[in-house]
Amino acid sequence: MKMQVAKYLSLASIMATVAWFFWNPVGWSFEWEPIVVFLASLGAFVGFDWKDHSGARKTQEEAAGAHPSDVFLFKQLLELLPSTGVIHFLKTHDFLGSFKRDEINLIEEFLYEWGNAEHEFQDKDVEELKVQLYTAARKFNTLVGKYTSPNKYGFQAVRPDHYEGGHQRELEFQKEAEEIGDAADEVVAKHQEFVRAGRQKFGDGSI
Repeated sequence: MKMQVAKYLSLASIMATVAWFFWNPVGWSFEWEPIVVFLASLGAFVGFDWKDHSGARKTQEEAAGAHPSDVFLFKQLLELLPSTGVIHFLKTHDFLGSFKRDEINLIEEFLYEWGNAEHEFQDKDVEELKVQLYTAARKFNTLVGKYTSPNKYGFQAVRPDHYEGGHQRELEFQKEAEEIGDAADEVVAKHQEFVRAGRQKFGDGSI
């Protein structure tokens, strides 16, 4: 965006210097100043335009050099875990409250399907980020299994329908919910790191 603004400003400067060169209320006479400004503006425009196109070409070349299976896997993972859906749920939900189990089903699907050689990236940096995401998702899923259970309404919750212990037990529920929430935040953070790195290397996942 900044590059586009700079290009437009340099183009406007070129047009202004052309008008300056020919404008004279008394009578036209040759002047060096508008020519110097014109050449400087033209040079800036060409430079910004070259930098803009070279940056886009570099991104395309990087994506073109990626292993085809990596591009395919990245697209698959984005379709399974986009930043909306379950990732957005993990980012916004307070786990002291109840939730439907199917709201996190895609995390379990990710854990079931992506822990094998068929789903390894050839790019070592991206694979490492995927492993970090997988590890964070496994920790979150383990804590959900450890601290929550179905209530009479069919929702998962850290609080069972009936419990004893009063205020002390409620503090324990809050601590358990906070631990799940921290694990959920870690999943979101690792997911975003993975997506940013993948887009930089593979674009939008198009082959």
